[in-house]
Amino acid sequence: MPQGLPFPLKDYVELVDITGRLIRANKRGYISPASTPILERLGINDKQWITLTTQFERQFKGLAGASQAIKASLTKLGYQRFTQVGAAQ
Repeated sequence: MPQGLPFPLKDYVELVDITGRLIRANKRGYISPASTPILERLGINDKQWITLTTQFERQFKGLAGASQAIKASLTKLGYQRFTQVGAAQ
């Protein structure tokens, strides 16, 4: 079985968005047709999204996430500092 998606991730996200718009309004996962596209709602540029999803390991050498989550992980892992906090957020 192949790993990952058999098509670009951007297409998958758009497929999920379109599917949510086709679900009946009273069902879980419904997205209003009046809603803006998912990447636009999240404030994510298409090119940035593709870079982030295809080059994640190159962009982040360690932890990634919200600063509070990173700090909690550092404590849990026994690290005293993390030099790439700005990039990781």
